Amino acid sequence: MRLLFVLWWALCMHGAHAIGLDVFQGFQSQSLPAGVEYLEDPVGGLTLANVLKSSDMAWMRSDSDVPTLGYSRSSYWFRFHLRNTGPADVATLLEIAYPVLNHVDLFVIQSNQAVWSSHMGSDQPVSQRRYPHRNFITPIDLRGGESV
Repeated sequence: MRLLFVLWWALCMHGAHAIGLDVFQGFQSQSLPAGVEYLEDPVGGLTLANVLKSSDMAWMRSDSDVPTLGYSRSSYWFRFHLRNTGPADVATLLEIAYPVLNHVDLFVIQSNQAVWSSHMGSDQPVSQRRYPHRNFITPIDLRGGESV
């Protein structure tokens, strides 16, 4: 299974509003809230460019904060945004706590363009990961008041 996360700049493209998570200085830990949107790609053929330019894709909303999709050969795209609600810069970590995923790609989008990406997954040896941990962890830094 392949997971692809897209952090949308402020509001999702095409007028849709993505579920978000507020972070701030002193923020500790929180799961994403229920309602995160996801898109199943049964053949794994979608690219980031396809997802960004298409308004007619069948995005679904998760009923829980931990989507249960079962084992599948499909790729899944998730979209949500992070908001730094305080005036101070925040350095935070995003953890995907499901270590059996083969490929996990994270994209930060601004003005309909990927400005940053991180590629993780169980195919990458733990010793070669930025954070040598069984789960997938990547840093996300937000300036005061910034949303991604």
